[in-house]
Amino acid sequence: MIKITKKSNIEISYSIIQNNHLFTMYPVNKEIIIDTINDLTIIEELLIKDDYYFSDFGKRDGRYIYQNNNNEFAIVYINNRHYTISYLELLHENNKFDYNNNFELYVSIIDDYINEKYNIKNFELKKPNFDNCLVNLASSFQKKFGNKSKYKSIKLVDDLIKDYNKVTLLLLDGLGVNILNNLSKQGILNKNKIDTISSIFPPTTVAATTCLQSGVLPGESGWIGWYQYFKSVDKNIVLFKNEDYYTGELLDDNIVSDNINYTPYYDSFKKCYKLMPHFMENGFESFSSLIDEIITISNKKDEQSFTYAYWDAPDNLIHEYGCFSNEVTMKLEEIQKDLEKLETDLSEDSCVIIIADHGLVDVLEIHFHNFLSLKELCTLKPSIEGRSCSFTVKDKERFKVEFNKYFSCYFDLYTKDEFLKSGLIGDDVSKGQDFIGDYMAIAKSDYYINPKNEAGRFKAAHAGLTKDEMDVPLIFIKKKTV
Repeated sequence: MIKITKKSNIEISYSIIQNNHLFTMYPVNKEIIIDTINDLTIIEELLIKDDYYFSDFGKRDGRYIYQNNNNEFAIVYINNRHYTISYLELLHENNKFDYNNNFELYVSIIDDYINEKYNIKNFELKKPNFDNCLVNLASSFQKKFGNKSKYKSIKLVDDLIKDYNKVTLLLLDGLGVNILNNLSKQGILNKNKIDTISSIFPPTTVAATTCLQSGVLPGESGWIGWYQYFKSVDKNIVLFKNEDYYTGELLDDNIVSDNINYTPYYDSFKKCYKLMPHFMENGFESFSSLIDEIITISNKKDEQSFTYAYWDAPDNLIHEYGCFSNEVTMKLEEIQKDLEKLETDLSEDSCVIIIADHGLVDVLEIHFHNFLSLKELCTLKPSIEGRSCSFTVKDKERFKVEFNKYFSCYFDLYTKDEFLKSGLIGDDVSKGQDFIGDYMAIAKSDYYINPKNEAGRFKAAHAGLTKDEMDVPLIFIKKKTV
C-alpha cells in the first residue's frame, strides 16, 4: 500500500498488485487498484510524470489502461467494481493464459474469459414508451373528466375508472417496480398491481409529477430536473424550492413561474382535491392522515371528483439508505397497512390508482471537481440532475474527448442537438430546449455526478436511462368486498 499526499492535504491510497500470474513477464509494468473513480486523476498525474499516456483500447467498467512509447502498459482498476473483483478472483485461482505477442488481443481474451466465467452483465436500458407511460395515464384522467389530450389514454385504466364517481391518483415517490418486487407478493401493493408502465425522461420527480399534473412531456413543460439554469438571472434554480442550487440563496418566486408556469389540467374539472405532505402548504403530517382524507372524500355524497395525492416516501428513505435497506422495507410495510385501511373504508363508488414517478438504483458518486480537465472547460456549472447532467462548455470537441475518456462506460454523451432530436423529452421541445447546454450526459450504469465541491449524501438515485429507474407499477384499489 502506497500513500500519496496531494493538494489540500488529501491523502490518496492505492495498491500495487504483486505476483500477477496473468501479466508477469509481459509488458505490464504497473497494476494499480484505487478505491474509487475519484482517485483516478491523481494516479493519472503520477503516470504522466512517468511518461505514460491514456490508451483508449480495452477501457471497460472498472479498468483504465495507460501506455508509454516503449509499448509498456500500466493498468488502473477501480476497487469494488464487477470486473476488478472478478479479475482478482481469477488471479487467486492462478489461471494462466498463453501470450501471443499482442497485448490488446491478450487482454481481450482475458476479458472474454471473465465475462463468461463470472457472468458480468451491463445494466438493462429502457427508453420511455409514450404509448404507455405517465403522460398516457394523465390522458386517461382527462378523458374520464371531459378534457382532451394530444396523447392517447391507457385503455386498461379507461375501462377500470369509467364507472366510478370519485377517482384518486396516489403517487408514492420512488416506488419503482424493482423496489416493489422486493416486497411480499401477498402484500396489498403487489396483489393489486395490474400492469407495469414507463415513467418519462428523465425519470425524476420534477419531470414526472409535472407531467402527471400538466398532461404534457418535459420538452413542452420545461420542467426537466431538480435544478435548471435560468439565463435571465444567471443561476441554477431548484424548481421546487426557488433557491440557488449552488449557494442555497432564496430567490424571487416569479423567476420559475414567469418562464415555465403551467396550470394543472384537473383545475378545470368540476371538483378536484390536491393532497400533499407536510412540507407543502396545508400538507399532511403523516401518510395515515392523508389516507384518512382520501377516505373522507370518497364518502362524500352526490359528488364526482378527482383527487391528486402525493407522498414523498419511499424515495426520501431510498436516497438515504439504499434501494433494499431495512429502513425502506419497514416504511413500505407501514404504508401497506394504511392502504389496507383504505381498501376497507373506501366507498363503493370510489377507486384509487397508485403510481410511482420513477424507480431508483443504488449509486456511486463521481466528484466532478476532481476532474479538473473537465471542470476547467465548463463555462457554466452543471445542471439538471446527477444522472442526466447538462454541461455548457468552451471547447466542445475537447470536452467530448475528455468526458468519454473517463466516463464513456458509465454515461452516454449527447450533443444538445442529438438530445433534442432523440425524442427523450418529447417531440415538442419549445420550453425544454432553453435548459439544455452543449451536452447532456445520461447515466447507463450506477454512477451519478456530484457537481458540488462536497461529499454527497445519496446511496441511491434516479434520472438515468436504466430499466430500474424507468419501470413503475400501475396499482388499482377499490373497496374490498367481504
